This record gives sequence, structure tokens and C-alpha cells, in this order.
Amino acid sequence: MVLEYSGVVATISIFNTAGKTSTIGSNLIITSGYVFAIVAGILVCWYLVSDITSLLLLRKRELEQACDRLKVLDQEKSQITMRATHELKAPFAAIKSYVYTLRDGYCGPLPEKAQQVVQRIGDRCDLLMEKITAIIHLSNLRTVIPANLGLLPTEMLVVVTREVEDAQLIGKPRGIKVHFQSDGGDSVIMASKDHLSTMISNLLRNAIHYSHDGGVIDVVLERREEKVVFQVEDHGIGIPTEHLGKIFTEHFRSNNAVRFNPNGSGMGLALVKEIVRLHNGDIRVTSRLGEGSCFSVIFLAQTVST
Repeated sequence: MVLEYSGVVATISIFNTAGKTSTIGSNLIITSGYVFAIVAGILVCWYLVSDITSLLLLRKRELEQACDRLKVLDQEKSQITMRATHELKAPFAAIKSYVYTLRDGYCGPLPEKAQQVVQRIGDRCDLLMEKITAIIHLSNLRTVIPANLGLLPTEMLVVVTREVEDAQLIGKPRGIKVHFQSDGGDSVIMASKDHLSTMISNLLRNAIHYSHDGGVIDVVLERREEKVVFQVEDHGIGIPTEHLGKIFTEHFRSNNAVRFNPNGSGMGLALVKEIVRLHNGDIRVTSRLGEGSCFSVIFLAQTVST
């Protein structure tokens, strides 16, 4: 009946016997052809969908396996890096000790030129030790499981205040002032206090390293609805626009940063980025070349029940 109404099969009256047999036979053949075509189309579509689904599932498994292999390789790389840096740390500590023994005159007075050379060696040892320590720290962070960080309700105001006081002492010899402003709002977040201190310290030191003598660094801590925002703004050399996407990559340093401060390790911001990630935070940076940079770190506020 449906085929009749749709026009696929001609309407036949059972009371009209003229040519009845031939008409029915002809219509049955046409109907069978249509039904066969429809069934064949359905089967072809089912086969194609099934085949495509199988290919997609296979591709998904291959991608998952490749992702797992990359994770394993990354962990192995981090472990190798950590072992290598650990093995380097002890010899450099010994070299540093001998250099300072010479520099401080425990082996007798040194000629002026020799004293200058020993001082440069000591400075290089300090830089390498700092870099080795940062590599070890970063490798540890990349292999840690967030659930094992031991996150606890932490009052950011207390941690920031302490780190700002340290930064003020570091900047004082160059006449750099560190101003701190807080809105007094609740700034409790879930954090590892040690890692949080490292993140804040690195951002403040970075601002000092790339500020001009006599410069000013503005530090702000404030509550914005359900977020706690920590901001460090300097008025130093700034970052070229084309390098903004690379500054959190380990060992990367822009050309103007290298010229301004040749002794940087290129590890500080990579550490900051990793710590922010482990705390489910977000970090943003804006900068104008020659005018300074502003780093903003955003964390989810923790509600403290009273």
C-alpha cells in the first residue's frame, strides 16, 4: 500500500480482471527490483560504516599506543637527565670548594690577575650549579604525580610577603625597589608551600634580573571572584613579541635577555610553568620591548570553612 501511494507501484483494482495477470507480474518484478536496490544500498552503507568504524578504532589504538610510547620516552629522558645532573653536581661542588679555597687565600695570596681568573671560575661554577639544580628540580616536577604533591590549604599572602621581602634584599644593591600591594581578600589556595615559594621566587628574581638599575617592580595579590591572582610587573627590557610563545621553554633565552644578563640559566620560567600546571593554574604574560613585562598567575581560590 505504501508503495502504491508513493507511486512506485501502480494502483490495481481487484475488480478489474482485464490484463490482471500480466500487470501484477510486471509490478512484482519492478517492486522486487526496488526492494533489492534498497536492501543492497543498506548493506553497502552498513559495510562502509562498519569498515570506516574499524579503521577509526584501529587509528585510535595506534595513536594511544604512540602517545603511551612518547610518555615512556619522556619519562626515560627525564630520568636520564636527572641521573646525569646528579652525577655532575658532586664534582662541581668539589671544584667550587677548591676555587673558593684559592679565592679566599687559604692557600696563600694570589697575584691580582690570578685572583681575577679564580673569581671568574667561581662565578661560572655558581652559574652551572644553579643550572644543574634547576634541571634536577624540573625533572622531578615532570615525573611527579599531582596527587602526590601533598596540596594543602595555603595562604598565598603569607608566602608572597616572605618572598617579596627576600626580593627587596636582592634588588637593593642595584637600587631596584619591589613594591607589594594586596587587596586584603582571602587568598587561600590548594598548594604545596615549597613549590609555591619556588614559583614566586623565580618570577621575582626574573623581574630583578631584567630590570634596569634603579627600577621598580610592582607585585600585586588580589582576589577576583573565585580566583586568586598573583602578578609581577617590571619596567625592564621587555620581551620581543615573536619570543613570547617560547619563554617557558627550558634553556630558551631571547637575544636581548642574553645581552642584558649573560649569566641567566634559561630554566626559571620553565620551572614556573611546570609548578603552575601541577597546581591546575594558569599563567599569562604581556610585554612590550624596552618597556617591561607583566606575568599573571591565576589559581582557583579555596573556600575555608569556619
